[in-house]
Amino acid sequence: MARDQDEPSESLWSILGYLRWYAPALMAQDHQAPSTTEPDEYLCARPLVSAIDAELARRGDVAVGQALVLLRAIGLAPWELPESHRRQAGGSRS
Repeated sequence: MARDQDEPSESLWSILGYLRWYAPALMAQDHQAPSTTEPDEYLCARPLVSAIDAELARRGDVAVGQALVLLRAIGLAPWELPESHRRQAGGSRS
């Protein structure tokens, strides 16, 4: 029995989640990224994110173009939290 060489869907979701979590940092390092772009818009324009979204849609996990929408519905990324909450969370790590 041949082993399937495709990444499991869980791995693709994990990669997408990682990219979304660190989107502002990725944008800051990308000198071609417009400064007015929101992190999710930036990610949607990236080929890797588009490819993962298309693969997840092909597998029936989500509709095309909806993977980041689903991730946002599951929970907020740190950059989406109010500033006061970020300060409180950061201060509790002593």
